[in-house]
Amino acid sequence: MNVLRAIYYSRFGPTDGPMLMDYAWTNVAVFVDSDVSPVGVAEGRGWTQYRGEKAMLFRLVVGGVELPGLWVCDGRQFFDLSDTAHE
Repeated sequence: MNVLRAIYYSRFGPTDGPMLMDYAWTNVAVFVDSDVSPVGVAEGRGWTQYRGEKAMLFRLVVGGVELPGLWVCDGRQFFDLSDTAHE
C-alpha cells in the first residue's frame, strides 16, 4: 500500500461534518475503507477553524510512517489541510 496515496477513514465521529474539539479524543484509529483492522492512528494535535467549526487537528501515522502535514476528519474521512482541492 502506498501510504501517501491511500484514502483514510475513521469509524468514530460524525458522518456528516468535521470531528470537533467537543469529542475530546486525542487518538483515533485509522482505516482504509475495506480494512477490518486499523492501519494506523490519528494523533490529536489541537484544533483549527474549519468550515466555521473548531475541528480537531491530527497527525496520521500509518504502517509506522508519519504522513506529512496536519489532517482533519470530515464525514469520517481524513483530509490533509494542505490539499486545497478539498475545500
